[in-house]
Amino acid sequence: MLQAGVVLGAHLPVEMRSWSGEKEEFSALMRNNLVLLRALSTWEEEALIADEGERSGQRHLQTKIDLLLTLLSADILARSTLPPRNFCELRTDALQVHSAADPAFAGYPCAALYLQTHLALPLLLPGQEVEVIASGDRAPSWILRFTLSAGVQEMLDRLIFRHHRRAIARLREAEARGKTRGSGWTA
Repeated sequence: MLQAGVVLGAHLPVEMRSWSGEKEEFSALMRNNLVLLRALSTWEEEALIADEGERSGQRHLQTKIDLLLTLLSADILARSTLPPRNFCELRTDALQVHSAADPAFAGYPCAALYLQTHLALPLLLPGQEVEVIASGDRAPSWILRFTLSAGVQEMLDRLIFRHHRRAIARLREAEARGKTRGSGWTA
């Protein structure tokens, strides 16, 4: 079983791939992950700055580059198909995928998780083994415990925490709106 903690839970495209377990391939996977996590962090930061109304020449250029990358990714995605969406729970050390499909792979497992469907780069989570959970009262699922480089791990931890913090803020906003409406106050 997985430990309780901060989780990024969402219906996301995910597929199981294989990897060799070799250091060279691990390094290449981590380089790809750094590119993806930096891009996601930049997009999220840019969205926050845009909301605050701050714009600089460098930020404007970054926005144009992001748009170009998005368009290129859209073209790549249009030529290929994303894997099926499943409910995923991403933790700092494990991925649980709620799916009846058996995670097929040869060699060592590596989950490809598309955190942003408009971006053609998946987060690649290399592991050593997959645990399949078949429970009578719950949908079947599988768990991949993965290992990442220190830099990728730090960026993933930040991403999961940011999404968790935003989910809590949305819940509080919804509760506040519900209380305001129910108390007779008008907004």
